Amino acid sequence: MQCSAPVEPPALVPGVSLEIAEDRKARLTGVRYQLHFAIPEEKDAPIDAEVEITFRLAET
Repeated sequence: MQCSAPVEPPALVPGVSLEIAEDRKARLTGVRYQLHFAIPEEKDAPIDAEVEITFRLAET
């Protein structure tokens, strides 16, 4: 029986990996964002917002 040091999991980093980003770039086109905000008169009131994202996805 042999003991070894525990394997460290890879560090988590923010963002998307280069591999995934390149795949998305190759498959997604026509990306559009529509933003809608309901800004109240009261400065302390929350701002309601909606987003609609549309795109074309190429076949793999």
